[in-house]
Amino acid sequence: MSNRWATTLVVLLLFSLYLLLASLRIGSGDGETIYQVTRALVEGRGFAIPSPPPDAVVVDPFGEPIPPERLRGGGPYGAWGADGRYYAQYGAGQPLLAASLYLLGRRVYRLTGWGTEGFVTRAAVALLNPLVLALAGGLLYRLARRLDYGREAAVATALITALATPLWVYSKTFFSEPLVTLMLVAAVLAALAGEAG
Repeated sequence: MSNRWATTLVVLLLFSLYLLLASLRIGSGDGETIYQVTRALVEGRGFAIPSPPPDAVVVDPFGEPIPPERLRGGGPYGAWGADGRYYAQYGAGQPLLAASLYLLGRRVYRLTGWGTEGFVTRAAVALLNPLVLALAGGLLYRLARRLDYGREAAVATALITALATPLWVYSKTFFSEPLVTLMLVAAVLAALAGEAG
């Protein structure tokens, strides 16, 4: 079996497992903020998102309210820009990649009328992290092979990393850590290829 075929099998297996147990919803304020940036991009509003209501209570990780003066002119997930619009505190990579899935979800909703547009587009963008982490698992397999691991050890490395670490939990979120993981593994592979080349 070639490395390419084995990589494909690892990716398909991981994607299938992640999808089998995926929540296909966005269950956090961070994820919702990233979704709102995705939505704004698709709808042509740039990176600005709806501002939080003025009476929103922001709490710290321990559930204690944060005084408004400590938010430095922002809200729970962003800040006001010089142009008077509200911007998320997160990077643009995740929303840019999720835009095509948002469009797919919107199209599915318009064709089927199933649920609400917001529900279907959120479910669609929630597919990004299972896909990204499945690809990361495939690249991790390739990395292990590149480091002269045997095929079985490389598969075990990819599967254990993907299924027995916090990556499994992140596959169910709309956070950016899975994308960072994919990029880091890809960067290490590229560095090794450059070193050998």
